[in-house]
Amino acid sequence: MKRLKIQATVGFAFLSALLFSTSELRVRVPVKVLINLVDLGIPYSTNVIAVQRDFYRRSPKVVESMARAYTEGVAALKNDNAKGLKVVAQYTRYTDPKFIESQYNDSSSYLDRVPRVEKASIAPILEFMEQKGVPLETFADNSIIDRLVAEGFIEKLYSKN
Repeated sequence: MKRLKIQATVGFAFLSALLFSTSELRVRVPVKVLINLVDLGIPYSTNVIAVQRDFYRRSPKVVESMARAYTEGVAALKNDNAKGLKVVAQYTRYTDPKFIESQYNDSSSYLDRVPRVEKASIAPILEFMEQKGVPLETFADNSIIDRLVAEGFIEKLYSKN
């Protein structure tokens, strides 16, 4: 049962990496880029796994497993173009190869290998909320990702290619 849950988590991470990481605002048909945030120089983060502090304190292994699964999903997306395209087509239910490829390219291009919450990505949000001086550490914890980097976990995911 535990293996099934881990596989489902990896699958969800892969799927969420594909479906929820676009940096462009588009219309459905025809596919037309309206705004590309990267071209505008607007930093943003698609690498956020949010949990309550209390849950993290009670279940740190679960949160670490989620971070590992998400990171594995991103690596799978970046490492296997054909599989990525197939998953996009399956879960978006689109049949237009150009649209499917554009969604895959968005996802694989804008997801970071190391899913850290970066201050530059959060700064515009804090500024909008009139909380500009709030330190990142008050609401984000990169310690799990830092540990995964230190142990070589993330590097191993990409050394298979």
